[in-house]
Amino acid sequence: MHELRHDTRIEEYADVSVKFQSSPIARNLEGRVFPSHSLDVSLHGMRLELNAPVPIGALLELEVRLHNSRTRYRHVGDVIWAEEIDEEEDDEMPRNLHDVGIRFHAHANPQFSSWATAVSHL
Repeated sequence: MHELRHDTRIEEYADVSVKFQSSPIARNLEGRVFPSHSLDVSLHGMRLELNAPVPIGALLELEVRLHNSRTRYRHVGDVIWAEEIDEEEDDEMPRNLHDVGIRFHAHANPQFSSWATAVSHL
């Protein structure tokens, strides 16, 4: 399969607050906020683990705190892929986790240069 990413993924566990700005397929999610964390980050996006089904095309508002920083970075991005994570059979309580790929709207982010610096130091 041909790699479509322009940026290198960096494994990074960061605390992320996810707010659904719009979700035409699942309007019931709009305005809701979910705690989450990243599995990896890049200059123009990230991969999250989220405890909610996430439709492709949803517009998300993200607040990200990298493990080595006190700064909270704000991003807006689109869900470009999502898949349910298979749970181990011995889990006592299923968690309904989803692996979600986000592409940032970097051109509209006033924090983009500080985000770029932070990511380059990971």
